[in-house]
Amino acid sequence: MADAVRERLRDYPLPYCIQGSAAPAFKGEVNTGVHFDCPCGHRLIEHFDPDAFVRVAIKCFGCAAVSETPSLPLGEILPRTLVTLGADGGYLLGSTVIARAGVAMTCDQEIARSLADTAPRMAGHPSFELSIGGLDRMEAQYDALIGGRLASQQRSLSRYPLDDPAGVLEFPFAWATAHLRKTLLCGSVDLSKAETATALAWIEAFRHVTSIWGHHPRFALTASTLAASFLHTVPQLIVAAYLYEAGNRVGLATSGEKGTPIPDLYVRQRVGEIFHIEVKAPKALHWCPSKSLSVWEISKAVISALENSRHQINSKRKGVLVISSSLMHPDIPDVVEAELNRVLKSRGRNRSGVAAIVSISPVSAGLTKRPEGLELGTTYAFRVSKNPHFVGENPVDTGE
Repeated sequence: MADAVRERLRDYPLPYCIQGSAAPAFKGEVNTGVHFDCPCGHRLIEHFDPDAFVRVAIKCFGCAAVSETPSLPLGEILPRTLVTLGADGGYLLGSTVIARAGVAMTCDQEIARSLADTAPRMAGHPSFELSIGGLDRMEAQYDALIGGRLASQQRSLSRYPLDDPAGVLEFPFAWATAHLRKTLLCGSVDLSKAETATALAWIEAFRHVTSIWGHHPRFALTASTLAASFLHTVPQLIVAAYLYEAGNRVGLATSGEKGTPIPDLYVRQRVGEIFHIEVKAPKALHWCPSKSLSVWEISKAVISALENSRHQINSKRKGVLVISSSLMHPDIPDVVEAELNRVLKSRGRNRSGVAAIVSISPVSAGLTKRPEGLELGTTYAFRVSKNPHFVGENPVDTGE
């Protein structure tokens, strides 16, 4: 029997710990009252927390079988405070190892699986072809994601006067594709026109987020909100990709209990510690025809977004507020940032659970001629304003 077990372990697909005595291999520092046992009944982990032991394999002292703790739920992210056993090999534990609170243990295979599921796939996507056929394909994709409601949105949009602000902001995707169709049929794509530049930016942003996040197990749930909140959901996914590229594992939130507001994104700092990210997209900060915006209106929108985030970000659920804008002008990021700093200085004490406010806004949209057609490209600016009144050590790193 012992020889057979050794032969099986030689090809075991994960690194594993070898329980070296009758005592548990691990003991959680936090008393959970839950334990992880071998099928033979021998105790492997005392005070077990599934978030702290993620796909950890342990060879039992009693029967020599190997048991694995569960993998992460589909779409879940690992915490930043993490210890890995590597990719292979056996580790003899002569006595019980105390697992420190807040630290997760896993293996390289689980890290790779989680990243494959939850990290944005930034490379290898075809560019959007600005043509009638390209718009047809984009509309079909959007329609599938929102449950076949595009035709209804188009009919509702048609009841508004041409380029009416209310219609544009209520049905931004339907308006953008309709505007670009009309532009293509006229034979001229003029990016100096705010309407055309914004329509291109919105369509390109949709193409971008569906390309990089479409594989995510929770993408369908997030994308289902596009019909009602396109100008919120798209920036939410752009921000998530930005944070991932900056070295943060970012989770897409699942739906909470009915009637309970939950933040859009989150980062798991340590086991049991979640840092929340709430995205707000004030209508005042989204372009609409014939609208110019004053500094006073920007300030009002920032204050409103800060107040409206109380249920998602607060002293019990600390995090970052993200304010999204569609105003495409190179000066807008600096103007918004100045208002963020001013508002946080004057009002941040009352929102001490908000670590920072991040603004995101497009600064340019461009077209590049390719053999297959015109390629769209949009550049975004991110600004981070830390709350000087945040309680505790501020986890937001601005690189300063």
